[in-house]
This record gives sequence, structure tokens and C-alpha cells, in this order.
Amino acid sequence: MKTLFILMAICFVAATQAYSKAAFLGEVDLVTKAAAIAIVELGEPTASEQKGAIWTYRQTATVKVVQRFKGDLPDTFTLHGDETFICAQCRLSGGRYLVFLSRDGDLWVGTNYHLSLRPVKEDQIEWYLEPEQGGALKFQPAKMVIQRVRAILAKAAKT
Repeated sequence: MKTLFILMAICFVAATQAYSKAAFLGEVDLVTKAAAIAIVELGEPTASEQKGAIWTYRQTATVKVVQRFKGDLPDTFTLHGDETFICAQCRLSGGRYLVFLSRDGDLWVGTNYHLSLRPVKEDQIEWYLEPEQGGALKFQPAKMVIQRVRAILAKAAKT
């Protein structure tokens, strides 16, 4: 009986840990897993609770697409953020971004929490310092970041 209890406890802890941490994607996974990628103008967010198939979102913002790289996005749409997931959220803020989006039911949402909205400032985009890993981000030339995204998309299309 003691052995059964120990095995059940191990299974419970392993299952709990599998669902308790956010996975932060590196650039290749972020680009390939996103349903849509674009440069957008994000309006100021408003508080608005909306349930998706996976999470409940507490913010919405109007999005205007400037340039598309992947997926079928309307010219304007509503983005949902600030998930009720305690480990990570995609908090919305007005401005220009390179976005990586997915669907949660009928809602457009970030593909990978805060990494889903990469700020654009003048001719710079906040992007990964290490190409194959998540982690540290730094503003880098927009042309280089866009070339990197396009190269990942092209490679994924060949496989």
C-alpha cells in the first residue's frame, strides 16, 4: 500500500509540473508555430473579459495590420491578451509590433505570451540575442529581423 501511495504521489507531482510552467519558445519555434505573423499598429488596450477555448483573457485591443508575413489576417481585428495563466501573460500596450499570433477558439491571441509582441522602434525590432534560444532580447535592425523570420518561414516551407 505504501508503494502504491508513493507511485501515485510521483505521478501527481510529475503531471503537476508538466502543466505549471510556461514554455518560452526560441525564434524558430515561435515563427513556425504562429498561425500569423505581421507588423501591426496596436491600439490602447481596454479591460474586457473574454473566454477562449484554453484561457480567459482580460484585455482587448484593436489591431491594424501594416505588413503581413504569414497567415490570413484581416486588415483590422481584435487582439486578446492578459491571460489568466499565472506563469505568463501577453499584456497588451499600444504601439507598433512584430506579432506572432495564434487562435484560441475564435480569438486572436499571442502565440507565446510576452514573446508574441516584439516592439518596433524606428528601424529596430526587439529580437533574440541567441538565434536558436529563447531568453535575452535586444533591439536589432528591423531589416535583419525580418530577413531572419523570412528565412525560417522559407526553410519550414521546404520541409
